[in-house]
Amino acid sequence: MIVDRCLNMLSQEFNRLDAARSDEFDAILRYMMVISENIVDEFKQYREVDKHSDSRFRFWTYVPSVERGASSVVIRWRKYQGRGRRSDPVATSSVKDYKIPISQFHGCTRAEKRAIVNAESRFAKIRQLNSHLLAINKAQSALVDILGGRGGREDEHHQEVISKNGSSMFDES
Repeated sequence: MIVDRCLNMLSQEFNRLDAARSDEFDAILRYMMVISENIVDEFKQYREVDKHSDSRFRFWTYVPSVERGASSVVIRWRKYQGRGRRSDPVATSSVKDYKIPISQFHGCTRAEKRAIVNAESRFAKIRQLNSHLLAINKAQSALVDILGGRGGREDEHHQEVISKNGSSMFDES
C-alpha cells in the first residue's frame, strides 16, 4: 500500500514536471530559432557586402535555412546550380563536432567559404543544444513512462506483481 502510494505520488510529480517541461522547451526552442535566424541573416549580409565590395563578385552557391521541428531547430544548407529554382541539399552525414566540414561545400569563393565557416561555427552551438535537449527529452519521457504516467501502464505492472492465487506477492503493511 505504501509503495503504491509513493509510486502514485512520484508519477504525479513526473507528470507535473513533464507538463512544465513542455512550456520550458517551447521557450528554449523559440530562443534557438531567433539565434539561428540571425545567423542566416548575417550570412546573407556577408554575401551582400561581398557583392558590393568585390568588382569580380561571383554568385554564392550555398544558402542556409532554418526551421523549427517538433523538438529541435532544423538547420539545412542548399547548393544552387544557377539554373532556375532547383537546389541540392548539402549532406549532413559527415557532421563532426556539430559542424559540417568545409570540404562538403565545393566550388565556392574564399569569401563564401569564410562566411560558411563563420555560420557553421555558430550553428554548431545550436546543434549541440539540440543534441542535449533531445537527451533530456528522452530521459524525462522514460521516467514518466516507467511510472505509467502516459497510458495506464501502472495497471499492467500491478497485474505482474499479483501472484497466481490472487494475493499480493509483497507485504504492504
